[in-house]
Amino acid sequence: MIWLDAMTKDGSILYLDVRRTERSRRRGAMVTSVVATLGDGPYEGEVLVELGDRTEVVFVDEWLGGSDVANFLDRIDRSRVEKALGEALRSAPAESPMPACCPHHGAAAEGERPQGVAEAAAEWRCAAA
Repeated sequence: MIWLDAMTKDGSILYLDVRRTERSRRRGAMVTSVVATLGDGPYEGEVLVELGDRTEVVFVDEWLGGSDVANFLDRIDRSRVEKALGEALRSAPAESPMPACCPHHGAAAEGERPQGVAEAAAEWRCAAA
């Protein structure tokens, strides 16, 4: 779990629990996609964060039209949270907190290839930058 450098407007600290990572090449550049649970206690929802030349964040519940996410989005400074997500994930060591595969703690689901970062931390930081 990662504690973000961001809070809700009422002072609750935001946390991120990384579920899955995947690296791919898009238009010649490496992109790391991270699926995680973002929460503040009363709310937990999935986010997709793509780290490449820039950071892109999708609040999955908002994209799917979930009703609980509206209250959460009212309690946060969205641009600050998106920035904090990018900073936290770019600075994360390769070994942690990005597991090879979850929710099975390392065991891939049937027919699924485990995903993760196998390079040393220094190489990971270089690729993510």
